[in-house]
Amino acid sequence: MASATLTEREIKGAKPKASKYELTDSTRERGAGRLVVRVSTTGSKEFAFKYQIDGKRQYIALGRYPSLSLTEARDKTKPLAGMIKEGIDPKAELAKEKARRC
Repeated sequence: MASATLTEREIKGAKPKASKYELTDSTRERGAGRLVVRVSTTGSKEFAFKYQIDGKRQYIALGRYPSLSLTEARDKTKPLAGMIKEGIDPKAELAKEKARRC
C-alpha cells in the first residue's frame, strides 16, 4: 500500500482495532523518518516520529491527538528529520540536551 499524506479527517476517523496500529504520513523522502499516528486499542491517538538508525527502528513521542494538531506534529518532525540527514540520532541528541538542562 502506498503511503499518502495524512489528513485531520483520517486521524479523526481512525477507529480502535483489536491491536494497535499506525497511520503514516508520507513526505516522499527516503531516509528522513516519518510522522506516524499510533492508534491504541482504546482509540487514543498519539503522534510519533518513526525512523531507523543502524538498522533499528526508533520512535520519539511527539504528543497526543487532538491536543497536538497534525500541523504542529509535522513542524516538530522537521528538525528531527534534519538530524537524521546529518547522520545524527535524534533520540540520543534529545537525551544529551535534556542532560545539559538538568
